[in-house]
Amino acid sequence: MSGAGVHSSRGDGYQITIAADWAIRALSESIDWIELDSTDVDALGQRIAVDDVIIARTHEPRIYCQCKKNHPTHSSWTVSSLHDDLEKAGRQLASDSEAWVYFYSQNNFGELSVFQEHASTQPNAKAFSTDLPDRFHKIQADLAQCWSLSLSKAKATIFQFLRRLRFQVTEHMEDLRSKQVARLAQDVTQSEQAYKLLTAQLDAVTRRFETGGSGAGARPTGRFTRNDLLQLLESAGSIRTPSRSEAEIDHHFRTASAVGRVWRRTIRKGVLPRRALGELFELIEAKPKTILIHDAPGYGKTCLLLDCVERLEICPSRFVLFVQGRSYAHCKNEHERIAAGLPPNLFELIARAAEYRDVIVIIDSLDVLSLAQPLGSRIFSVVD
Repeated sequence: MSGAGVHSSRGDGYQITIAADWAIRALSESIDWIELDSTDVDALGQRIAVDDVIIARTHEPRIYCQCKKNHPTHSSWTVSSLHDDLEKAGRQLASDSEAWVYFYSQNNFGELSVFQEHASTQPNAKAFSTDLPDRFHKIQADLAQCWSLSLSKAKATIFQFLRRLRFQVTEHMEDLRSKQVARLAQDVTQSEQAYKLLTAQLDAVTRRFETGGSGAGARPTGRFTRNDLLQLLESAGSIRTPSRSEAEIDHHFRTASAVGRVWRRTIRKGVLPRRALGELFELIEAKPKTILIHDAPGYGKTCLLLDCVERLEICPSRFVLFVQGRSYAHCKNEHERIAAGLPPNLFELIARAAEYRDVIVIIDSLDVLSLAQPLGSRIFSVVD
């Protein structure tokens, strides 16, 4: 690949990284869809001027993003070096009277950013123009020339355009991506895998590998919706749940595992050796997905499982959770199960625990628990 090709590819990667940042925000903000490299037209039939990344928000103005990874010489951006993109921004602001335009770059925007910040502190255009510092006179004149047609079309002032403009300086792309994975981890499990799938899908959307179907109900190509994000997380095996510390998870597991542990396992204070216990541990060390222990009532299945739990809990390299099904069979709802000792968001806890260590969930009286709906069906989902 040529040097120009490498720089172009890096620029595309930066655009996808910015789009990923907004996609992650869709987990907590009202973002309907994100469009990349838009080929759409506005309400007047004109091509979208700022088309790198578009964010559509529920009951909020759209945000149009211009992604400029680096200045050609890694210097500060100026009106001159950004002239073409600023002219497009002016057209976009003129065509959509409520829209915002965001500029993103790893290099700073110098006096442009300072000038915009000054505008954001002023209550109105008159106050903005009164006693304008000398340092801003040239940049104001340059913007007036750059935006002359757009300002005339919108019957607007430079102040009004600046109030809907933002200049965002980001970290280097690799650092930005690392922080995005960390942010994603605050909301979902398996964040690294989810992030890889997210950026891959955004890249596919940019390249129009997915057309979104056909017919009147088809969505525009290049668009990534919030529903797409939720489906992607499901395919990655991610569960939406707040992050938890190991100590917090261990506390919940130990508290829950104490329920239903009072069970007589001795004869005249003597403990019977169980050959099945050794066989069970050999199976556990092989790390199969599930192990099913079955026998007739009264043959010692509960005693075997309790012996197993006690030995496993000695080893700190695993999380161990014991669920005694009989203890929750009488519960009619989640509140009663929590009162009986089952942690809230149990399945989300298990998912978070798996990010730290291997997790072994031991369930006794699975047949009894299976009748306690909807908990029974969720327990079987863990078994599956």
